[in-house]
Amino acid sequence: MAALSAPQGTTRMESKPMATSTMAAPTNPIVSSVPSVDHSSANKVQFRTTVQRRGSSIQKRLLAQTNQLPFQFRFYSDATACEEAGIEEVPTNDILSGSKPYEVSVEAFQGRRETMEDEVVVHGGGRFAGVFDGHGGGEVSSYLKRNLYHLFLLHLEQKHWEESDSDVEDIRQETPSISAYMAAIRQALRSVETEVIQHRDLTFVGSTAVAVILHENPGGYRTIISANVGDSRAILCRNGKAVDLTKDHKPTAEGERKRILKAGGMIFLDDTGVHRVMNLSLSRAIGDGFSKPIVSPEPDIRRFRVEEDGDDFCLLACDGLWDVMSSQDAVNFVNARLAESPPDKLAETRQKMAEEIVQEAMRLGSADNTSVVMVWLKNP
Repeated sequence: MAALSAPQGTTRMESKPMATSTMAAPTNPIVSSVPSVDHSSANKVQFRTTVQRRGSSIQKRLLAQTNQLPFQFRFYSDATACEEAGIEEVPTNDILSGSKPYEVSVEAFQGRRETMEDEVVVHGGGRFAGVFDGHGGGEVSSYLKRNLYHLFLLHLEQKHWEESDSDVEDIRQETPSISAYMAAIRQALRSVETEVIQHRDLTFVGSTAVAVILHENPGGYRTIISANVGDSRAILCRNGKAVDLTKDHKPTAEGERKRILKAGGMIFLDDTGVHRVMNLSLSRAIGDGFSKPIVSPEPDIRRFRVEEDGDDFCLLACDGLWDVMSSQDAVNFVNARLAESPPDKLAETRQKMAEEIVQEAMRLGSADNTSVVMVWLKNP
């Protein structure tokens, strides 16, 4: 994402735009100072939310020691922390991990930045993948990495209970609907926003969030569910053509522009040629409490039926890639590398593909943190 120009009288370190979260000045849209926030001493955020009492196996374990609501649900970072707290690691056996895993390729590269604020996740055997591009610090992107998937599973189980007529104790024997998946990821992202926005030390910290979830019907049909907040992007390769699974949330996008102006916001062009709102180069983000409600946290959720014959892979990346490559450029690059690969090296080529794409982005001049996650929809 694009950065503010250097204040007058200072030397600009980079000519490449990048995302920076700063407070908008009331009279001059280009601010000359950045509020001081001590992120190094900030405590790491723990997620807390109210869990409704239901009969699922996960919630029964968590509610076993309390009979009062609301129950404060807390996520733990690893198995050791869970053991110290006297509970099992959550989730223990999620519904997305039950089948054969997909091949994935992942790379996260700091690039020319002084800090690395990107985070990536792959869960459920490749059925859940996400890229989170932080700005103003890495706390919110790190928070998304630690908690979003857990939240998704929690809300998915809740939605599945609501739509199910089954009396079985563990309804995870059944497959939740596509609608349940979509509602669960939307609510998971909203839950993160609700929690993050309460922390004053994160007022000027934010992150994009792009995720792709694969829904597998018992009949063999597959559906891609995409979720996006910000200007990270997910694409699909279909018959050699790029299909955008998400739309970039930029201030100048027509729908975003209308929403911003209606909310009383102002869009301006900085001296690096980047359009900004509230001094951010994107129109939606998780966090950035100073910018709400003009910069929206609301995710776009979409779905796409997988075409078994033509769909080859999904690719998620932050704008460190999209600043220097179009969606079709990325697809062309991948397919060219696959065509050059000897048949006996194809699996290795696919495994290293994300790394090669990031290296190509650096060669093309990307100065940003650049992270890529690929999920291969077909076996080699």
